[in-house]
Amino acid sequence: MSQLEQQNLEWWAEIVTDRPLCTYYFGPFATAKTAKLAQLAHIEDFEQEGSKIVFVAVRRCQSQLLTSFEDE
Repeated sequence: MSQLEQQNLEWWAEIVTDRPLCTYYFGPFATAKTAKLAQLAHIEDFEQEGSKIVFVAVRRCQSQLLTSFEDE
């Protein structure tokens, strides 16, 4: 990926839960720091709802999918 392409990417917070088995994307954010802060708030919300968090990441990408549910 070229440097120009990377500059056009925004920061997204990714959270994967096991209950339910689902991947959530939150964003876009201008910086990794703001994405991480938002991610922490969302993790807290998921935990209060009883969801089990199995993976978290902050990524620079172009996400068009905000929620992905897995078939059981």
